[in-house]
Amino acid sequence: MQIEKIAFSPEYRKSVHKDLLRDDIVSYLGEYRFKVKTYDYEILYSLGKDKTYALRDKYEEDTMTNKAKRAIIKNEDNGRSTRRETAELLGLISLESQIEYADDGDSILWVSPPGPKNEGYGDYGFIYIGSVERLLAHGKKILMTAVRIDNPTKDKLNFYLSLATGKQINFHDEVDFLKNPFVIKSSLSGTKELLFDLFNIKQGEYIQNKFIEAIDILSPFIDKFVDLTQRGAPIKDKKEVLNVLENLASEIYESTNYKCGQNVRILQSLNFSEAVRFFSYEPLKVAGSCGSSGGSTSIFSNNIFNSGQSLIESVLNNDHYEDYECPHCGKRLSGESKTDKSDWRTRCDHCGGPLHC
Repeated sequence: MQIEKIAFSPEYRKSVHKDLLRDDIVSYLGEYRFKVKTYDYEILYSLGKDKTYALRDKYEEDTMTNKAKRAIIKNEDNGRSTRRETAELLGLISLESQIEYADDGDSILWVSPPGPKNEGYGDYGFIYIGSVERLLAHGKKILMTAVRIDNPTKDKLNFYLSLATGKQINFHDEVDFLKNPFVIKSSLSGTKELLFDLFNIKQGEYIQNKFIEAIDILSPFIDKFVDLTQRGAPIKDKKEVLNVLENLASEIYESTNYKCGQNVRILQSLNFSEAVRFFSYEPLKVAGSCGSSGGSTSIFSNNIFNSGQSLIESVLNNDHYEDYECPHCGKRLSGESKTDKSDWRTRCDHCGGPLHC
């Protein structure tokens, strides 16, 4: 499930919540540059302003099913297949209906196999293990862990689901897995060991801890990107910072693999100008990512709960119109979103003059 691009995809707009944007960047770097084996997410089943209960992320009011529907429309507009995205939407609808009746301590299990390589997906998928917590007067909180699985087979996925759910599962393709999340009236803690053994998941705490350290080093650059986004900066400025983030993350990852602590300390000492000077070049593509190098072929994530890929893709594939000059003061303004007219400017950011986009 490519949460990044589908179910939890934030439109790339100035009004995006800064904490959502930060979380997306962190999860993006974790999946694509550090290849972390597990990553935690928190979502809510809550009452919205529309007076309905629905699955939502913890920062924004919009429902996950609405975001999934918009992702389908976006793929249709770009001439892409919507087969996988439609299955994810159906899975979200199913999960939402099951969580409505879920109790404290109930477990969630959802499998996202790798998507078709001819559609640009990587060769890894995710198994999501979650638990439900009831929040008094506010609905329910869902704690999810995405476990990355490399080159999984259909038979192994069916075998694990059968053991974990106590049912005979025999899904035939990725669509079957995506459409069918499970809410189980028991804990899945006993099956986590089986999951790691069955799929030969060996990454321990070392890389996870180094990833946390890396994010601490990268935090000033993440904050810079968030600031540029919320100020409506030109795409080229945001892309420059994204390049720095990806290249620094790759350098830290390589230094971590070879335990070159001195290299990491050097990177940690860089100020923003130095980082842009030495690390704003086009980063290398990595498996499962479209990367900041762009290109005509995008490679998408299979992670439903990671919005970072759509964030990156929106910069690279230019989901905004070209930058333009204010007719009153002549200063440059970043182009408006092609997909979200509700965020279009009505006044200039600089002089306050009226605009008619």
